[in-house]
Amino acid sequence: MVVLERGEPCEEFAPFGATVAAGYLHASGLPVRFTAKEAADLADQVSAGHLDVRAPATALKEWTERS
Repeated sequence: MVVLERGEPCEEFAPFGATVAAGYLHASGLPVRFTAKEAADLADQVSAGHLDVRAPATALKEWTERS
């Protein structure tokens, strides 16, 4: 997540962050399986400030365990 100087999240980069994280896991040899809706929901919740840093990490872990 990109944060502006005043401390507000930059919403347009939230989906990009989820995509980069999933791409990194895939490149590391971990299968990553998720739907576009799951990624969008996660990005929306992060952008809205409803999740702490552990929640996206948990979602990514769950997405890699689906095989």
